[in-house]
Amino acid sequence: MLKYEDIEYLKVGLPEDILNLKVNGNFKEALKLIDKRLSEDVPVELKKRLELEKYIIASLPNDYPYSFDEAVKILKEHIKDFKEEELLSLKDEGAVDWIFIDGQVKFIRSFYNNLLGTRPDVRERSIDQDEITEKLRKMINCLMILSSY
Repeated sequence: MLKYEDIEYLKVGLPEDILNLKVNGNFKEALKLIDKRLSEDVPVELKKRLELEKYIIASLPNDYPYSFDEAVKILKEHIKDFKEEELLSLKDEGAVDWIFIDGQVKFIRSFYNNLLGTRPDVRERSIDQDEITEKLRKMINCLMILSSY
């Protein structure tokens, strides 16, 4: 079972083969290799890191649910005159968070709200101006609460 204190083991580097599989979105193979390593005699630090990585990898598909086409559809529904090429540009600029999963680009669940909060040019074209104002107000309130800690 993972504990909060185990977070310190994130500083331990992943073995290169596992890291390569993860970066390329081949999570099933990465998890197989992690299980293989955990069944071997490995240092406690690496064991903790691998256990953390299993948890992280398991959560990524839920955190990054949208395919490119799904993301375009969401943006076309909410942004006036949105074009597919714009998402490609936003992706290339690093304005939207994405990863590979099984060879496909997948966008983070919050990509649309993040765009509204960080890109005035996109926000200005939003069809849902009242909803955006409310979401931004909530985001600002959350940030203010977090900064008070």
